[in-house]
Amino acid sequence: MQSTETNREDVVQPGRCRLLPQEFVIGKANPRPRLQGPARVVFSRWRKTISWRRVLTLRSSSTPSVAGRCAKRRRSTAHLHVRCYKVKQTFLHRPGLEIEAEFSREEPPVFRYRLSATKMGSSAAPKTVCAIMQNPSYACVEFADKSVQVLERVVFERNLEEFRGVGRLIVVNQFAFIQTNGFVGAREQVGPRNDAAIAQALEQSEIVLIAWGKDNGFVERQNAILEMVRCCHGKRLLQTSRHPSRVIYDGFIQDYRT
Repeated sequence: MQSTETNREDVVQPGRCRLLPQEFVIGKANPRPRLQGPARVVFSRWRKTISWRRVLTLRSSSTPSVAGRCAKRRRSTAHLHVRCYKVKQTFLHRPGLEIEAEFSREEPPVFRYRLSATKMGSSAAPKTVCAIMQNPSYACVEFADKSVQVLERVVFERNLEEFRGVGRLIVVNQFAFIQTNGFVGAREQVGPRNDAAIAQALEQSEIVLIAWGKDNGFVERQNAILEMVRCCHGKRLLQTSRHPSRVIYDGFIQDYRT
């Protein structure tokens, strides 16, 4: 059975609205999303996983209503100016971790080269896991995404023998291009500094976790990264049974096999 383990502290709670870097405005004249400033995140009590949903904001009220009331509100408040936002629920990093992230310098950034999570109180040079996934989503210093949060749980909280004594997790990607849906894996999406970031993460790690998933089809990029791993002698090489966003914890961590 697939795990749906998600605690309330993992996601943004009611009354704890935070800002995301973008807001999607939908309307009859604009059926496709366009960026318009910060968006508020509202946690839906009955949803257990990350999802997209639509929230009504009325000019007469600053409190967004949840999606289930949208149709009723449209009928009863037809005389009011209505804007409909599409916002993304987001996960938080696990407690007790210090988060660092390296992005490209555009505004907003196009590439994320590295994200690290270090247990508070760890030594200056902690035992480290380097996890290599496909490409980054919206995870940053303040927010995690589902994949990053799953890796934090697996490495730091599930008491697995493979990660005993680990104090730091470094997440890098085959492609540094930030995109959530419709990723194509073009050559220019690798990122100009991505190979250097991967090489540095491998050098700083004792354990390498291949976490791009069994359905990853970017074979040329896989081979290039595995060649970098082979050049770093003495590393323990592990893999995940599937992409972390589709986690089933039983048997999730395995010895790497080609």
